[in-house]
Amino acid sequence: METIFDHHPTPEEIKALFGEMIDERNYEVLDQANEYGVIYQLYRLRGDEEKAAFYYHKMEKL
Repeated sequence: METIFDHHPTPEEIKALFGEMIDERNYEVLDQANEYGVIYQLYRLRGDEEKAAFYYHKMEKL
């Protein structure tokens, strides 16, 4: 399953998205649709609207 950690988030991005530091070992994936939503938010945070839209559409298809 594709997760946010496949996209190499920085510690600052993790904190911005989750409000606290987490690491891959302590990260619980709920389902792929939810994970695409988190990846979408990551790319919005990075200002990459094209990749954000790509993951938004993947999330919608599930």
